[in-house]
Amino acid sequence: MLKVLGDAYEMRQWNVDGLPKDNISIENGIYATRALRWALMIDPQEQANRWIRNMEKDNNLQVVKMTDSTMMRILENSVRQGYPVLLEEIDETIDPALRPILQRETYKHEGRIYLKLGDQVIDYDEKFKLYMTTKLPNPHYLPEVCINVTLVNFLVTESGLEDQLLADIVAIELPAMEAQRNDLVVKINADKQQLLSLEDKVLKLLFHSEGNILDDEELVETLNDAKETSLIIATRLIDTEETEKIITASRERYRILASRGAILYFVVAGLAEIDPMYQYSLKYFTQVFCNVLRLEHPVQTVEVRISVLMVDELKAIYDNISRGLFENHKIIFSFLLALSVERQEKRVSDDEFGFLTRGAVGNIRPKKQPSTTKLSQMEWDACIYLEDNFPDTFSGFSSEIDKPFFIQLQDNKEIFDFAKTKQPPTDKWDKRLRIFHKLMFIAIFRKPRFLLNVVSYLHATVGRYFTEVSATGTQLSAVFLDTSEVTPLIFVLSTGSDPMSGFLKFTTQMQYTEKYYSISLGQGQGPVAENLIDKSLRMGHWVFLQNCHLATSWMRTLETIVRNLSLGITKSHPEFRLFLSSMPIKEFPISVLQNSVKITNEPPKGIKANVIGALADLKRDFFEQHIQNGNWRAIVFGLCMFHAVLLERRKFGPLGWNIMYEFSESDRECGLKTLDFFIDREVADDIPWEAILYINGEITWGGRVTDYWDLRCLRTVLMIFSSKRIIQPEYKYCRGDAYYRDPRKKTLAEYTTFVQGFPVLEDPEIFGMNQNANIVFQTKETDFFISTLLLGQPRSSADEGQAAENDICLQVIARIQEALISKIKREPIHDTLSMLDSKGQVPSLTTVLVQEIDRFNIALGIVHDSLVNLAKAIKGLVVMSEELENVFKALLANLVPASWAKRSFLSVKPLPNYITDFQRRIDFIQHWAENGAPRSYWISGFFFPQSFLTGVLQTYARRRVLPIDSLKIDFDIVERELVQQDFFEAHNASRSDEILYGNIEECTDAVINVHGIFIEAARWDLKQGGLCDAKFGELYTRLPVVRFMPCLEISPKVRYEAPLYKTQQRSGVLSTTGHSTNFVLSILLDSHNDPEFWVMRGTALVSAVVENVS
Repeated sequence: MLKVLGDAYEMRQWNVDGLPKDNISIENGIYATRALRWALMIDPQEQANRWIRNMEKDNNLQVVKMTDSTMMRILENSVRQGYPVLLEEIDETIDPALRPILQRETYKHEGRIYLKLGDQVIDYDEKFKLYMTTKLPNPHYLPEVCINVTLVNFLVTESGLEDQLLADIVAIELPAMEAQRNDLVVKINADKQQLLSLEDKVLKLLFHSEGNILDDEELVETLNDAKETSLIIATRLIDTEETEKIITASRERYRILASRGAILYFVVAGLAEIDPMYQYSLKYFTQVFCNVLRLEHPVQTVEVRISVLMVDELKAIYDNISRGLFENHKIIFSFLLALSVERQEKRVSDDEFGFLTRGAVGNIRPKKQPSTTKLSQMEWDACIYLEDNFPDTFSGFSSEIDKPFFIQLQDNKEIFDFAKTKQPPTDKWDKRLRIFHKLMFIAIFRKPRFLLNVVSYLHATVGRYFTEVSATGTQLSAVFLDTSEVTPLIFVLSTGSDPMSGFLKFTTQMQYTEKYYSISLGQGQGPVAENLIDKSLRMGHWVFLQNCHLATSWMRTLETIVRNLSLGITKSHPEFRLFLSSMPIKEFPISVLQNSVKITNEPPKGIKANVIGALADLKRDFFEQHIQNGNWRAIVFGLCMFHAVLLERRKFGPLGWNIMYEFSESDRECGLKTLDFFIDREVADDIPWEAILYINGEITWGGRVTDYWDLRCLRTVLMIFSSKRIIQPEYKYCRGDAYYRDPRKKTLAEYTTFVQGFPVLEDPEIFGMNQNANIVFQTKETDFFISTLLLGQPRSSADEGQAAENDICLQVIARIQEALISKIKREPIHDTLSMLDSKGQVPSLTTVLVQEIDRFNIALGIVHDSLVNLAKAIKGLVVMSEELENVFKALLANLVPASWAKRSFLSVKPLPNYITDFQRRIDFIQHWAENGAPRSYWISGFFFPQSFLTGVLQTYARRRVLPIDSLKIDFDIVERELVQQDFFEAHNASRSDEILYGNIEECTDAVINVHGIFIEAARWDLKQGGLCDAKFGELYTRLPVVRFMPCLEISPKVRYEAPLYKTQQRSGVLSTTGHSTNFVLSILLDSHNDPEFWVMRGTALVSAVVENVS
């Protein structure tokens, strides 16, 4: 294509104008300039945009946007005058008013060409050109757009970027050679151009010659000249092409470095999928990449130089990008960098990475687990999957699973003894497995310790540098050096952070206290901000626009201001700087993000850092001078501790809070003002604790809390840190470490020194939790890490990869279709269920059953319909819609598709466990319908358990003719555990389930037996008084059968009111029925400990856990 349609001289000029030098970009240039329809270029990196601006600069290029009010007038004028137009930032639709221009609906009249645009007929100049660009990386254009334009994909490719970087590397490393190569290209082009013009001249003379051509002296001489010139040029071409080969060979030695740069860029580009604020332009990446090459260095051989640059480039990319990432994303970025290097060097395959993020997917060979091991179904499936798919390292693994062994990554040694033999572990698998295989294994079998081993993996592959946080990288003074009058600085905010105090300190340090303006954006603040920027551009002041996320409608204007600055359209004072702050939002302009320096701003992590920060914000007199003396300091310190504990409880997920609340520093300040208001500084009065507890617990902090159980927890924590008891001399905040107490010192400095002695990693006892809370926290971190890794990965585009994915997906579809029946039958129903009472009413629980059947049938219908359509779409029989695409991705990732979850029962299980759970639920409902009411109801099996509770109360109320709203439920525990899986297996084997119930009595209207409830953060042991502390490693335990007893009055003895939730996620929303989507009811449980103890533990009941247990 380049030879047929390309003009070597013109293509050379394109490169000068900024079109990348790789073949793909040059082919794109040909499409954009030669195609019959005007080009619409997909250009997220603005390469095409820059090229067109430079190429058409001398032809009076007009640049407009769809959103400009003057767009039609500019287009009309350009069509008349023959000016080129660049229509940029097009969305997924194009204004229909442009159709005549796009379709070139011109006509000739009296020798002139006209075009009808809107209701006007205008002259059409043949020189008119239209270019369109969009920044959307993956736009979905409708057919009516596609047929009117030529879509040109300017998205940078790996090979294209490799060529671009190679040219940059050689230009810096071998400038003379690159200059020589450029000269050669120019010479070759000039020589070829000369040959062409000679050929044209000869052909022209031959065409016009008359008579005998030998008599035409001019023609003969021209032929002679042409022959001589062509011989000279031919020899010159041979020489130059030989030289070019030598130059190319020298350039190729650097290709490995260019290739490394290209894969690193795609890691950086993938970060935008993790957070919308992580946008980096190719221009910025290339700048960072080339800056490393320009650094001074000793004379080295090419091989040594390349190996040094490989490491330096990796470090430079890590340093520049990681300062703009949130803390929990930095380790993920390091891992993605290490992984890209390992994949490039063929040490990690796509299948291995797929297993790490998705686990075992597709059909698993059936094999019986040894009786001595107690692995879950998912773990056992993973064993077989590893053995079958990675036979080189894992062959024979499932047969030896009962023998103890250890795996070691750097200093971390993980011992596995699945059969609990207590024998010394062997090093067989440690020697056989490669380092990434060890990580894959730990991700499945030792989840809480996965992140610890990721750090060891990074130390082993890329080095310690990538796991240590650079202190200077996030300091404002260091980052400021990278800004300029055209490069803004963006503070990416997180909950509870405020960069303003740091910014004010920096203005003092830079002596800019009188020369900055700060404004918080919001409604009506846009024009004010524009005026400030205009003024500061002239005078060289600084402008800080805070909270950009609150002014999404003004973001387009901000984008134009920054664009005009970077293109030099708006002139600015060299001292001018623009600072912005925003929470991560999708509406933030990508071009501003790409052309700015980013820095994250997060509140301090951990109780120690939080309390030190709080004490630093206190004024000395406020803290030290008070009539209450030590009591006042104890109260203030207790409130600072309270705020820190509230924030840090969030790390435990649902164990800490059902909903993640955004407690901020302003809450703490407000709480301290409340203390100051109620506790007199001059007169030693009684402290009004009730008023303080009410205002802080219900308004200052409690005002943010929307969940009743979270509010109960907040009040309990407040009682520990801010109530009458804290002024007792020997009072400690928790049962564990003696660190956590008021030090009874006199000065602020002494308190700060005391807090410096707090442990860096808190003992869970300060939160009222036991050591299992850390396991919950670590597992949550691992899940977050793996799910985020998946986001940063591109879908496989290679045909082989796609074909393999299609096959796996079809296997999963077939397995689900085989496992789930298509419909639960409503008829025939067991006789005892349809017996009417004396008033001719259908039993309440029969109505519940019929409604449950309908709900399950709707969910089954949705599952089966989407599976049938997806199978057809994979085979190409129907169009793959966006919804089906999402189902496809979810099935491959072992997740429940969102379209199923929306209309299904609430579940947090992965796909294989969800399907097994679905089977058990169907079996429970079907068995109830066919064989009558069970002796104990499996509460986890209900789609809507609240309707079951209403049915229980209604049955009791009807029998005794009582108003249903006067009834309550009391509880009693029967010392017998029932496992629904046993019932499921018995029903499948057509065995009676009566033996499983043991001595449990039949249900009556006054006593209903319920099983299938689990306790989180506690266990049940009647010998120890009922509810007691969980053992280490027990994240949840089974609660025996519970008797639900409707009554008018509940016994007054003190019991713990434990909320029962459907899933371990705990948080839910109020649905249209007035019930929560997750909370079911609260159950009263006996315990020797007081209720406060269990509230702090985060103890609750759930009817379904992530694992495949029932």
